Amino acid sequence: MIKHFLLFFLLIVVSINFSCLETSYVKYSDTRFAMGSTLTIILFSDDKKQADNLLNTAFNLSDELEKKISSQNTDSLISILNKKKEMTLDTLNDHFTLELINDSIEYSRLTDGAFDFSLFNITDLWGFSSPKGPKIPAREEIEYALKSTGFKNVIINNNNVRLLNNVSLDFGGIAQGKIIGEIADFLIKNGVKDFLINASGDIFIKGKYQNKRLWKIAITDPFDKNNYIGSIQLKDVCIITSGDYEKFITGNDGVNYHHIIDPKTGYPAFNGVHSLTVISSNPAKTDALATALFVMGERGAIDFANQTDDVDVIVASGNENNYKVTVSKNILLKKISEKNYEFIYTKIID
Repeated sequence: MIKHFLLFFLLIVVSINFSCLETSYVKYSDTRFAMGSTLTIILFSDDKKQADNLLNTAFNLSDELEKKISSQNTDSLISILNKKKEMTLDTLNDHFTLELINDSIEYSRLTDGAFDFSLFNITDLWGFSSPKGPKIPAREEIEYALKSTGFKNVIINNNNVRLLNNVSLDFGGIAQGKIIGEIADFLIKNGVKDFLINASGDIFIKGKYQNKRLWKIAITDPFDKNNYIGSIQLKDVCIITSGDYEKFITGNDGVNYHHIIDPKTGYPAFNGVHSLTVISSNPAKTDALATALFVMGERGAIDFANQTDDVDVIVASGNENNYKVTVSKNILLKKISEKNYEFIYTKIID
């Protein structure tokens, strides 16, 4: 189940010159429906047949992995575990799914539960991934469902996985990152050096654009989805943003209830943050932290990033008329105009 669908504008400026026309190292790309939204893969190759085969295989891999772990797929291993509440690892017998569970436990501990993959009973109430669309649950429903959440109720012991206190798992906050990481590993193993994977805004970048320049990524303005707050040039990293503006339902009180749930309250995280971007090398970790650090709020997110290796953040908070952009220690902030910035990632060695 997909947690969040952040719109990134991918800015690629192609310089047309004779050397470009002469080279056989060219761009191949495709966009298809996957993981509940759009998946775009761009790669560079000097072999068209191989590039087409790799693209097809990569999309098939995405579909195969999603079927294994989607809580919306009643035949998935995770749905079966959610129903039975116990499963032997021999029965599970799937390295990807087991690794996903272990990763989720690790990142839940790392964030002290700000990321929590045991929230199915809460997220199912809100219904952001339901074909029927979202709804605002009654307070009593949320309070009751909260009793059957908490990552510490997921126990892996010897050859057994158990879910205590009636918890059920939802990997919407990490699955997309994990899957694009598997696609990236597949492309790398098959010799692709320069590529970009964009799963509805969860982006993994390898190498350079046509082996010439950094990939330029723009981050959406949370108050105007047709514009962006700034751009950043990257290579060999994952960049993922959580925002409160993509998926929400407006209540009778006029409040927009978005899909990023605070595990402690069962309600959307209302803390003044509207957009939070995470940059890291590991896609699954980046995805989990994009949720967790949004829940932590601006100060918590910045402090976490500044104290944690391989994690940097860009935070947009405030309101439309008076918002601010805050960055962690490895990102320089260069103001271009009143509401537009250039973000400079100092860890890149070009």
